[in-house]
Order: sequence, then C-alpha cells, then structure tokens
Amino acid sequence: MRIKHLAIMILLLIVLAGSACQWAPPQQCPRGGRAPADLMPGNSPKAVVDSSQPFLLDVGFVGELAMTFAAYVVKPLYVVGSFVAFLILWRKKSRALTLMRWGLLSFFLGENICSVNYCFAYGSSDFLEFLHGAGMIGMNILLPWGMLLLFDEKVFHYLDAERPCTFQRMCKQCWKTQDVACGFHQIAAWLALALALCALLPLCGTIRPYQAILPVFGVNVLWTNTFTILFIESRVYPILGALGFAAAFVYLRRGKAALQKALLPFFLGLGFTSYAVFKMVLTLAFFDNPAWGDWWEEFTELIAIFAVLLFLYVFRGQLEINFPFVRKPPVEVPQPHEQG
Repeated sequence: MRIKHLAIMILLLIVLAGSACQWAPPQQCPRGGRAPADLMPGNSPKAVVDSSQPFLLDVGFVGELAMTFAAYVVKPLYVVGSFVAFLILWRKKSRALTLMRWGLLSFFLGENICSVNYCFAYGSSDFLEFLHGAGMIGMNILLPWGMLLLFDEKVFHYLDAERPCTFQRMCKQCWKTQDVACGFHQIAAWLALALALCALLPLCGTIRPYQAILPVFGVNVLWTNTFTILFIESRVYPILGALGFAAAFVYLRRGKAALQKALLPFFLGLGFTSYAVFKMVLTLAFFDNPAWGDWWEEFTELIAIFAVLLFLYVFRGQLEINFPFVRKPPVEVPQPHEQG
C-alpha cells in the first residue's frame, strides 16, 4: 500500500474523531454554562438583551437533523476531499497548480482548526474561529488565482506576451503586437473599481452578537456570534477587500506593464470580499435559525471541494496528475502521415 493511501486512511480517522467531539455535552457548556432549565428562555436572537448570557433556541427536528448530518457526514467528506486534492497536486511544479495546492491546504488547516475549537473550547474561542476564517480566505485567494492562471495558460493566453489571446477574435487587434488599447483590459480595470465599491456592502449591516444553546438530539450545542468575530467579518474584511480591488484598479490603469502586479491585490480583494459577503448572507438569512446557516455553510464547502476534485479527475490526463486508485487515461499521440 502506498504511503499516500495510508495517510488518507489515517486522516479519515482523525477527521471522524474531530467530528465526533464537536458538540459539548450539557454538563460541559463553557463559561459556566448552566443546565437547560436555568438558561434564559427565548425563541429568537433578536430578543437578546445581554449577549454574554446564552439562551435556549429550539431549531426544530429538521434543523437538528441538518446539523447532525453536516457535522458527521458533510464536514468529514469535504475535509478529507480537500486533503486528497492537496496530495494529488503535491508534486506539481507549475505556478497555477501550486497556488491551487496551497489554497486547498489553507482550507484543510482552517477546517481542522474549526474542529479543534469545538473539541477543546466548545466553539467559544474567538482566536480559533479567526484562524478558521483565515483558512477559508486563504482558499478563496489562492484557488481562484491558480484556476485563472491555469485557464489562461491552456485557453485564454491573455497573460502570455508572445501569443495572441482568445479575445482577439472579437477585438480584431491586439496590444501585444500593435499600438492600441486593449478593450478587455479596460473592462477589467473598471470591473475592479466596481468590485471595490461592492466590497463595502457588509459595512451597512448591523452587528448583533449573541450566544445560544441549541439542543440537538439530547446534546447541547453552543452557538456563538461574538462581537469580535462579527466586527472582523463585517467591518475589517470588507475594507481589506475594497483596498485590494482598488489597488488592482490602480495597477490596471497603468497599462500592460503592471498587469502581473494587479493579480495579487485583485485576488486578495476577492478572498476577503467573498468571505465577508458569504458570512453576511448566512448570518442575516438564518439569524433566527442558525442550524440552517450551519448546514448551508458546510454543504456549499462540500460542493466547492468536490467541484475541484471533479475538475482534476476529468482533466487528469491533460494536467498529468495521478488520481488515487484511478489509472491515468492514455494521451493519444498523433501519428505522422505516410508519404505516398
């Protein structure tokens, strides 16, 4: 058995163990957590006056089922999937696949830190939750960046100074060989400015911290939305995202010489903004029932990771990568025509 396959099986056991201890038993609620009968009654976080005191929140049978399935099935699947994708790209040297690899590792580490938060701090550590979010942001920065470089290398050729890009079919001219302005470049510059403005959207939201005890099939789950984490997600990250997009706009306005320099701030802006908006949507949409916010966060992450795995599987021959337990498809080599 290969070492890679053994590492995957060991990782699976670790992930399942982490999932099993994510929920705190009633007698282990942190911060002097009291028994359910002693908690403040309440059926909506909007009614909370003292955010430092947890209250009981009934999420219903289906909500409890969603949280259980997310913790014991969905999360282990995408955590293992992200590590498998990381191993698949382990020895790849191209810049595009390297960025994708480190983005997947960032996500994997962040999600395991999330498990550590629930195993040892019962979900109450702001520092561990910050690191969890940083792991997701890292993936949101590096994975799209790598995908863009990969598609540009294989399809678009926009960043290649020696080859005409795909958009030339519409432009009928190219700034790589002529003294003309690039239409796509101009659109990209103003798109970056528009995204910088849209990145500020979460700043207009309301920060509503609260703590709730969610009974899930006899186990009390502590659900926290602290002021510190909400402030970082809805105030700090949007500003960082807007600054990233604004810097990309400035670089793009300087012409083709600064095109490569615009990539880093653009994807920094994308990483911070996408995470801030994603968390804002989940928080506001499921404010009264965080069980469904938890479900959709976990399920969308599962979709993202398996989309990456599907992409790597479908194009494993073209990317020259080895998939676990799957033979690499043969690449057809064109035969020279015989001279008559």
